[in-house]
Amino acid sequence: MVSHRCGYISLCTAFLLALAGEPAVAQGNSQVVFLHLKLKQGKLILLDRNVRGGSVKQSRAVQQYATWNYDVRSRSGEVLWSGTMRDPSLRRYEYEDPNEPGKLKGRHVDLDNAEFTVRIPDIVGADRVEFYRSIASSAGAERPVRQLIGTIPLSPGGMQQ
Repeated sequence: MVSHRCGYISLCTAFLLALAGEPAVAQGNSQVVFLHLKLKQGKLILLDRNVRGGSVKQSRAVQQYATWNYDVRSRSGEVLWSGTMRDPSLRRYEYEDPNEPGKLKGRHVDLDNAEFTVRIPDIVGADRVEFYRSIASSAGAERPVRQLIGTIPLSPGGMQQ
């Protein structure tokens, strides 16, 4: 009898610890917001927005040539959720080196226009998504500088209030 209680208490404790770091999502089934965006000559444009059932996993740190960070913010500016993604304005192409057959060479190409989709959780109180480009910091600085690329307002009808 005692072992069943300990097992039940351990299970409940693990469940509560797992929830401790999660954002306040809608009650019941969680929702995912898909933002279909276009980067056109340095400006972000929202093309489409869909809400579907499911959950969004927190993105792992992206170790890439160039990255973007995005924050889901409340009206007061509080960060409710954040993520990292590859810079959609940069394409990496690989091709075989003509001078050394069998060896690949890589090249980054800057794009003026790019379409991409971002997944965010449908969070209570979410007001906007802010996108930042990470820029290498000057000598002596610990972190890269974040440069604001653009802000996408979230429709109050779709996001939880």
